[in-house]
Amino acid sequence: MLLAVAMSGWMPIESTAQTSEQDIEISLVTMGIDGFFKPGGVVPVRIALRSRLDEPTSVIAGFEVVNSDGDVERYTSSVVLSPGQSSRFWLYPNIAPYADLTNLREKVYQVVVFEDDEGQPGRRLASAPVSAASAEIPGAPVLMTEDLILVVGTSTMGLEGYQRTPGGGTEIPSLNTRCVIATVNPESLPDRARGLEAVEAITWSDASPTALGLEQAEALMGWIRSGGRLVIVLPEGSDPWSIGSRTRTALSALLPQVAPRRVENVPIKEMIQAISKSDGLRNPEAKSSLRLFDPQRLTEPWEPLAAVPKPRSRFETQLNQGSDDSIQGGLYAIQRRVEFGWIVLVGIDADALHRRQLQRGSLPQADVFWNRLLARRGSTPLPELYPVYANQELLRSGSTKTFGLGMGKLILESIKIGGTGVATWLLVVLVMFVVYGVLAGPASFWWLKRRGLIRYSWLVFLGFTLVFTGVSLAAARIGRSLISNQAPVRHLTFLDVIDGEPQARATSWFSAYLPEYGEAELSINDPKSRLATWSPPPQGSLESFPNSVVFEVNGPVNRLRVPSRGTSAHFKALWRGTLEGPWQDMPTSGEVPIRQLVYPTQPPGFAVEGIIRHGLPWDFTRLRMIQIGPIDNELPKYLNIDQTSRELPISPLPNPGVFLGIPPNQWRQGQALELQKLFPGRSQIANGELSDTALSLSKQMQDLYQRRVLSTLGDDLLGMNDAPDQLREEILEMYAFFRMLPQPVYLLEQPGWKNTAPALRMQRWLGAETDCSDWFIRPCIMLIGILEGVPCPVPIEIDGKSVESEGTVVLRWIHPLPVDEDFVITPTRTLAPLMLGPPSEETDDAKP
Repeated sequence: MLLAVAMSGWMPIESTAQTSEQDIEISLVTMGIDGFFKPGGVVPVRIALRSRLDEPTSVIAGFEVVNSDGDVERYTSSVVLSPGQSSRFWLYPNIAPYADLTNLREKVYQVVVFEDDEGQPGRRLASAPVSAASAEIPGAPVLMTEDLILVVGTSTMGLEGYQRTPGGGTEIPSLNTRCVIATVNPESLPDRARGLEAVEAITWSDASPTALGLEQAEALMGWIRSGGRLVIVLPEGSDPWSIGSRTRTALSALLPQVAPRRVENVPIKEMIQAISKSDGLRNPEAKSSLRLFDPQRLTEPWEPLAAVPKPRSRFETQLNQGSDDSIQGGLYAIQRRVEFGWIVLVGIDADALHRRQLQRGSLPQADVFWNRLLARRGSTPLPELYPVYANQELLRSGSTKTFGLGMGKLILESIKIGGTGVATWLLVVLVMFVVYGVLAGPASFWWLKRRGLIRYSWLVFLGFTLVFTGVSLAAARIGRSLISNQAPVRHLTFLDVIDGEPQARATSWFSAYLPEYGEAELSINDPKSRLATWSPPPQGSLESFPNSVVFEVNGPVNRLRVPSRGTSAHFKALWRGTLEGPWQDMPTSGEVPIRQLVYPTQPPGFAVEGIIRHGLPWDFTRLRMIQIGPIDNELPKYLNIDQTSRELPISPLPNPGVFLGIPPNQWRQGQALELQKLFPGRSQIANGELSDTALSLSKQMQDLYQRRVLSTLGDDLLGMNDAPDQLREEILEMYAFFRMLPQPVYLLEQPGWKNTAPALRMQRWLGAETDCSDWFIRPCIMLIGILEGVPCPVPIEIDGKSVESEGTVVLRWIHPLPVDEDFVITPTRTLAPLMLGPPSEETDDAKP
């Protein structure tokens, strides 16, 4: 008997000892991808757990973050711990917006480990505070206004032109957006596509594709399908991707079936036109090898993207077919679309060129070589040129204004549930509480004192309290009735539709009214979609509930179970799927097919014809149409003035285009939009843009966006300000082509004219996934239409039931036009050596 009692008392002690805090060691491997991460969205976090237990143990590990409501979101995953071994795994928390990177790096989060109780967290086994600064790979947070570009490999390949700032500042005078170039290993890539959401583009350098695991490859392909851009740079030696062979890699299914032709011992001076603005080389005899693609052997969906410039009138000959050793006119880059994203193959080994340091600064140069490959716009002068410009009083100093592109307030105002009725009700409630405070306190006390009835003050106070309690309950019912009579979901949605494709893509911010107290489940009936809580930048919401709740975020990412408190909450949805209901009647060009016409005249021109109709039951409030032309623009070069190199042209668009506004009443349901009437005659090109400035895409973007912002806000531009209501529609349109917006005019004087207009820098705090700039490097028709007071095309459900919704949809309908291989070639320019001021300074980039 005594032995049994002793055993019964001893057994729990042994069990407790086996699961003490010291038995599981917690460490943070990395916050982000090799330490690089952006707040305001999903941040991949890699955790390591080391077990000192005697046997394999199933646990649930979680990473806890505090959201804008003050609640704790616990992102969890099931892990099996083996004795004496370290288990590493990814978690994907949603981190709130943060503008102070120093504090963000030091910010402490909690990692917790629980017993796995049949798939649910049981007893807590261990916990540890972690921060980006304390990780094995120290954290390097990225500003929300910067773009993150990953380089898989060890060389930046000249991309640092997008990152280097003069004098150690935080901004590049010539660009709207500074990029952070992060070199990473294939093994460092996350194993879920959502872990790459903050990445603007991925370039693959000298890393072996065989190091890419199956889960990482699936994540990479999922990221591409949702809109990511992968640029693969082929090395000058053997092809590790095995294009055209039977050897398979993780991405072989997406690569071409025919290998490019390898051309050896090519003088670099013969390819200099494709990679630099100047012609000087430290070693003029340097040679390299490259790969050229045969345009006649390209099969869909692959299409020409970039060719080596050729000294000719651009309409005299065709692309180099790969039949001789000449590389002039040779196709060195091709691309294909994968749903909403892109894969680019590049035959010029940018990694090898960059390592040889053949020019001052970087070779290849970002604005010449990388702009088209990455679908970007902007000039990247050598940093050494900025002090030269400053000494010659050419550089703007402190006069560039910054515009925050709406930041969070624009979205908050768009998704606010309520209206004048609710606002009036809130005002009445406020007045009621003021009246209650006055009557129950000083007013009643003064009245009782005058009549000598001060002894009844507590009784009067109790009476007022009971009366106003009843009034408050009635007011609460009225308020809930006012809100419940409206659509329970209010949204702002960017909807992308590619003509002829079965699936659409949407990014939607929305408020959902959750009337009950307890929990509510939001869901989207599509496994490729993702739901998350949302708070506005730059610092998130400043309001939170006093009763903090911990809730689990696990399982399918298209479902989210959150606390509900009889009020509304903010969310963000990323959706890809098939449109339903009235949204199926999208614009179509089936009646009279759209046809692109090109005129090889001098100057050249292009036109388009066809008819577009739509069956949407709502009227557009604003319509814009863009045609991206088929003729690639000439690459920039250095022009030497006063012994100083200046870039010309500055920040050209990749392709000339047409931009026009359409009165919404001219394109209602069922009406024909005749393109030949909208785009009258030939659009002729002069100096890289349309000669008709009223239709020129470049000129209209300057007038309708850059100058419109300057004229509207004037001296109020501080970067952290939100936009006034009169700029709301312009901002919604600018998200469609942010990377192609006019860049800051950083010089006070250009060749041939003085620039007296103020400079403007556009900043983007959110919505990078809504950018359609990738379409600006190939021919297409883009229709941007704003619809107000319409249901959300994303099928949102609350507690398993479809709900009504109302809000704004920004439709971007895109019709691809064929790429004419003859017009991918640009003519050669007359290149000059780099000059850095007066003769006393170094003037030739051939000098080391």
